[in-house]
Amino acid sequence: MISVADLAQKLFADARSLGIGSTEIEEDTGSVYETILDAIVHHDAGATGAEGHEATGDASGSSRG
Repeated sequence: MISVADLAQKLFADARSLGIGSTEIEEDTGSVYETILDAIVHHDAGATGAEGHEATGDASGSSRG
């Protein structure tokens, strides 16, 4: 398991190696920690939603109609 802090540190280190400063990143994203958390939450919600959609979609052979 990896923490949000670890992800943020990796992001900043990778950006630094490409010549991108932390100030530039934070100007574009606001809080890096919040952006990472939002991505995790939306990714998890999307995976759950997609699985639920596949299980209940019309392609399942429903006899409505």
